[in-house]
Amino acid sequence: MSSHMKDGETVTLDANATESNAPEVKVHVERLAAKVRIKPVENKPEIENYIYPIKRTDDEGTEETIAQVRLDNVALVNKLTSGSYLLKRVTLETTSNDISALTEGDDSWLGDETMKKEAIPGAGYVYPGTNYVIDPWTRNKTQQPSTITDYSNIAAENDPKGAPYMLTATDPVPGLKYSNVFKGASFDALWGTLDNTRMLNANPQNNDPNDTSILIDYTMENTTSVTYSKNGYSTGALFKATYFPLKWNAVADKEDGTGKEVRPIDVIYDDLTEGKITSKTKGKNFLVYQSNVYQNFEAIFNEFVWNRQATLGPQTKIYGYDDFKTANIGGIKISEFENSAFYQGTDSDPMGYIRYLRARIATYKQGNYNENTTFSASDNIDDYLAATNQAEHVYANVKEYKDGVTYYPYWIRHANNGKPTEMGIMEFGIVRNNIYDMVVTDISGLGLSGTDEPDPDKDDETKEYRFNVIIYVKDWVIRDNGDIIL
Repeated sequence: MSSHMKDGETVTLDANATESNAPEVKVHVERLAAKVRIKPVENKPEIENYIYPIKRTDDEGTEETIAQVRLDNVALVNKLTSGSYLLKRVTLETTSNDISALTEGDDSWLGDETMKKEAIPGAGYVYPGTNYVIDPWTRNKTQQPSTITDYSNIAAENDPKGAPYMLTATDPVPGLKYSNVFKGASFDALWGTLDNTRMLNANPQNNDPNDTSILIDYTMENTTSVTYSKNGYSTGALFKATYFPLKWNAVADKEDGTGKEVRPIDVIYDDLTEGKITSKTKGKNFLVYQSNVYQNFEAIFNEFVWNRQATLGPQTKIYGYDDFKTANIGGIKISEFENSAFYQGTDSDPMGYIRYLRARIATYKQGNYNENTTFSASDNIDDYLAATNQAEHVYANVKEYKDGVTYYPYWIRHANNGKPTEMGIMEFGIVRNNIYDMVVTDISGLGLSGTDEPDPDKDDETKEYRFNVIIYVKDWVIRDNGDIIL
């Protein structure tokens, strides 16, 4: 706990005070921690139990639902655990994104956060910050987070007049420490390391909706300058979700019955309730190439190679995915394949398989090669796509979503400046004695793949967003983090 000063409040202590005339004083007690909660959105009947429609407007202005997203779980990332000042500290007022000129000696203990009132046309007012709340490590968070191998090497300020709480005069001042650090080889790998994950959607056993506020976690004060408001420092909420496309591009019979084509078809889901996605509905594996959803690699490959061969005459061999399967590739003569218009006009494809075959042909020609030499069954496309040593090429342009799992990171706002692509002073951060209430009001698109890698150097606010969150910041003290768009 820490006491908080109110301007103009004083108390006089008289030397001859007795029990009967002792002066009264009001002490404003603050918790050192903050807590983060999430509440379901209200007054939007199309959103129920954390299941959101994804909508798109076509060229004619018609809006249609193209998918649904179910928010399944959430966890806090970058929870500062190394300590806190016993007494809240703030800097002088400033307009700078950098705090290097705001010296420790000018900090105010038990001071107030300051802000200004700014009008947002058509949207009321916002109150961006004009000074910084300082945690023991704020001034030393000045490295790109990706370069940090051990956060504890970031030292705290060592002001002899005060030190992080729980320290005695002989204890060393600890280095910065986070739990649930926003780093990892992939989002799937990161999620597997997180503690205190919370279920948002209904329990699949009974399908009862979650319609009350959910406590996500407690965390300590964590602030940075505007310049270093980065994903590797700021406290955020990472949502794990399931994406349900209503259609995907797949290999299907042509409507006139003359062959196959790649076109959108309906996705069939099991475990629907009255035709609706529920907490019991299982996601499907799918792929994304050039922002389009595909059922599998076959659909991506065939769409690409068939388009490349669309102008060839009816007597010309048209290659497709099936030709390169184990059962068929051994029947392809390399010399004929090399002389084909398709091969000569195609250096590679979305998964790099043609590039791979070119390398294999070069290898064959170094051995006992003649005009009748064929590919080996081991050159087949399915084995290539599954080979770990080819993953860099296979997934260079294609994203895989296993079971429809997708991730949405959201960085918790403290003092919103109302400018969607410009960060402000104290816009992102955690301050003691606040409750950060989040409401996800809209999800605008597909999130990150489980194979995507977290980027700790990314600014907390960018021009890209998929998640609309209203956040209410309240005096425990509640901080509004509502209107979240994912």
